[in-house]
Parts: sequence; structure tokens; C-alpha cells
Amino acid sequence: GLFRDGGDWHCETAALAYPERWSSGKDVPKDSPERAGCKNANFSGIYGGTAHTLVARGYVPTLAIGERLMEASYAFAPRVRATALAVADKAVDDGVAHTIIGRRRLFKLGPRPTYSKDADSEYAAWQRTRGGIRRAAMNHPVQGSGADIMKQAMIRLLPYMRKIGGRQVFFVHDELVYEVPLTVADEAATM
Repeated sequence: GLFRDGGDWHCETAALAYPERWSSGKDVPKDSPERAGCKNANFSGIYGGTAHTLVARGYVPTLAIGERLMEASYAFAPRVRATALAVADKAVDDGVAHTIIGRRRLFKLGPRPTYSKDADSEYAAWQRTRGGIRRAAMNHPVQGSGADIMKQAMIRLLPYMRKIGGRQVFFVHDELVYEVPLTVADEAATM
């Protein structure tokens, strides 16, 4: 697939969003603002964001551009989008989302109240809660599975680090930082 072949998801999305500029993702400069916008759209889509999210966070200047980028993101990875929406639906219907190893996050949405146009109504509050559940559920398999993998990496590295006299000093998102004796630094970096 794309990643095995050294492709760039964000460049491919930019080529779809701006076909008047580029015919393929290989033509899109990695430092282009268009790629940066598409990277934000790709991640926003996975986490339940929309074109409105892109505008509200200042990633794009207009809603029209946000919509263009989100449409390209969905077009490039329709199965990713379909999976995210299925996870969101399951969280609303069944109250649960799972990570790749099966760790659960539970959600509770009360019964649907009577419809009302009033922005301060019980129905409007229910809709906001439902939207929050959908976004959190879309996020859980990605962020939660990343955390699962990092925990496993820390556990697997622990015996090795003890053996060489190394110790973990920091962990953030997808990075583990270790201090090791200088004499084994190259070996540890490879590990």
C-alpha cells in the first residue's frame, strides 16, 4: 500500500484537493501549505472533525476551502471514513468503542427527548452530547490503540534497558525517550 511504498497520505490528499495544481501526490511539495492543510483535514476527519473544525482552529481561511480538503480526505480514504462513522454509530447505539486490543471506552446517551428548535432545549443539549460521544468514539480506536502499542513497547523494552543500564525518562504521544550509557548508545538506538 501507500505507506509500504513510501507514499505520503497528506500529499495524496492534496493532489485530490488541488487537481489543477498536481496530478499525483508525488508532485506535491512536503512543505507546501496545501499539504499542511490536508494533513489537518486527514487527522480531523479521523477524530470526527469537519470543515467547520478546520476553520475554527485556523487551519484554513474559509469554509469552502475546509470543505474542499475534507472532501478530498474522504475521497482518498473512504474505508477510513466509513470505519470512523461505524465506530461513532456503535458508540451512540451500544455505548462502547474499542481499541485494537479490545480496551473499551463506555458512553452513555440518554433517551432522545422531544424535538425542539430552541438552542437551549433539552433536545439541543442531547444533540450536543450525541455529537461529543461520536467524536470521542472516533478518537478512541486511534489514540487508545496508539497508547496500547506504546504500553506494550515500554514493557518489551524494560528487560533490555535493565540489562544495558538504561532507563526511560520520558514518554509523549508516540515517542519513548531513554537514557543509556554512552558505550551502548548506538545499539540502544537501533533497538
